Amino acid sequence: RTVLITGATSGLGKVSAVKLAAMNASLILVARNEAKAKSLVTQIKEQSGNQDIDYLIADLSLISEITTLAQTIISRHERLDVLMNNVGISMEERVLTNEGHEMTMATNYYGPFLLTQLLLPALKKSPSARIVNVASDAHKLAKLDLKDMNYSKKKFHRNKCYACTKIAMISSGYHLARLLKDSTISVNSLNPGLVATNFSKNRKKVSWISKVGKMVIRPVSPEQGAFTQIQLASSTKLEGITGKYWDKKGELSQSSSQTYDETFGEALWNLTLEKLSL
Repeated sequence: RTVLITGATSGLGKVSAVKLAAMNASLILVARNEAKAKSLVTQIKEQSGNQDIDYLIADLSLISEITTLAQTIISRHERLDVLMNNVGISMEERVLTNEGHEMTMATNYYGPFLLTQLLLPALKKSPSARIVNVASDAHKLAKLDLKDMNYSKKKFHRNKCYACTKIAMISSGYHLARLLKDSTISVNSLNPGLVATNFSKNRKKVSWISKVGKMVIRPVSPEQGAFTQIQLASSTKLEGITGKYWDKKGELSQSSSQTYDETFGEALWNLTLEKLSL
């Protein structure tokens, strides 16, 4: 099976790549840093003996680069069996991409949304395709305002902004699952839990709330945190299950009430299509 993983050179993405390669999956690793990507490909090939590992370089906050990436993938691969939208960032301050989108929303939501849309033709060629969206229970800490997804009006707050990107990812995932209910493609989202990675490297400082949270909830290792996304990508027991939200133990869970609102989900979907000119 051909598996594409974004944000593949560190943390949950790297663990997923190593584990799925050991299962003899054909991997497409998407990263921003070519040196890290090359090093990981070499490591995986040596450790697993699996030589069917490819990598592509792209900035997933930019529509232009995602469009080129998708075209390259489709030209190289006749079909895609698993799309793992794993990449994620959390910015300390409001920063706009050179295309005018707030960086966290662009990377965590618009990027995965667009990549998924552009790769649907390849996914539809699979007899049983899976879209795996790596979200977070942090989404329960906020409400997404469709009138200001770019944070141009309200004050920017990194935790709330990050949470809103995951609301968008989960909600649009549910909507896509409804649209694809008669297809062979499943769409699921998950919460990997609090994971000990360098995820917050873009932050100049860590809030006291985060520090207390880590004392109360012991972070799990990337190997433990990647369990559910690997299961969603590979387990035969999950065949055909779609439109669900899963916890770090690989069990069904509940997302926030806003994500289940189908009217909100459709409005978000249509707004996103408009913003991405799809």
